[in-house]
Amino acid sequence: MKKNFFLRCIAPVTLILVLGSCSDASKRMSDLLEHVPSDAEGVFVVNVRTIVESSGGTIEESRLRLPSYLEDMMGRSDTEFISFIEDSGVDMDAIALFGDFDESYSVILFSLQDKDKFIDAIEDEKFREKDVDDGVSYYVKEDDRSYGTYYDYIAIIGDYAYYIENVWGESDFNAKRKLRRSIEAADKESFAETGFYGFVTQGNLAGGYLKIPGEAKREFRRAGLGSEIEDLLDGVVCMNSNITDNALNVRFKLLDANGDEMDTSEIYKHFDSNAKINPAALAYLGNNDILVYGISMKDYDWDYYFDQFGNAAGMSRSDMAVMAIVKSYLEKFDGT
Repeated sequence: MKKNFFLRCIAPVTLILVLGSCSDASKRMSDLLEHVPSDAEGVFVVNVRTIVESSGGTIEESRLRLPSYLEDMMGRSDTEFISFIEDSGVDMDAIALFGDFDESYSVILFSLQDKDKFIDAIEDEKFREKDVDDGVSYYVKEDDRSYGTYYDYIAIIGDYAYYIENVWGESDFNAKRKLRRSIEAADKESFAETGFYGFVTQGNLAGGYLKIPGEAKREFRRAGLGSEIEDLLDGVVCMNSNITDNALNVRFKLLDANGDEMDTSEIYKHFDSNAKINPAALAYLGNNDILVYGISMKDYDWDYYFDQFGNAAGMSRSDMAVMAIVKSYLEKFDGT
């Protein structure tokens, strides 16, 4: 099996998500978020079962069965990863990812259906138990490469496993301290106790939460966006997604620190937010495409956007003159 097998969940899951319910889905994601610290700056949770079943596949007795059109698109490493997951005791209903901007490593959180089976599986992957501290078991995998030594870390507590992957041996990052701090912080106050939790878990497919990075706030404020828009920089971007038999709906909201919706009407002054995609444009597309994106661009105030971008980037007058050529093309868009 390829190294860093846990992170390989991104490849097959993303593939299915791009192509892709059960009433229990939101609850499984909600349960997982009770073990994520409330102060994480970014959180993403996804229900794998919903994704698989919506794509035409099934999960029965931990065996994942994908439709043939997806299996044909997967490589050997993807197949090996799925085989591992099926035999690892991991609950495939929900997986969470969380982290902070000032750190290079994120934490992946799994719920375990069978902890003993999971421990056997990771030990087969050369993880070794290094420490047991206050009910938490820490496992480490060492990987010597030509350009240095890298480590994978797993912390197991109860029926949950926290995972940090691919930490460079010369890094100052203390993975064990990060894992311990995440567990203790979630026990003190979890993401489920925040005002964002309700909106994030409304869908049956996935949910997410992202604070606006402090560096980005400083840059935007330095650019002078106006007090109405600058106030929005203190908000938190939250999303949820719900999939049905014939539609995938994704919703975004900007919430304040208390989880209340912020007034974003100032943003909509510079384009027609009620514009609709014209179905006639789809007549120019082939019928064999598996993925189609559409956007409606009507009445955009390109002068406003280009001025904001130029000021934020510190562009000279000559640079802005070059950008004006691009703007002249964009101004001709008026529809789908």
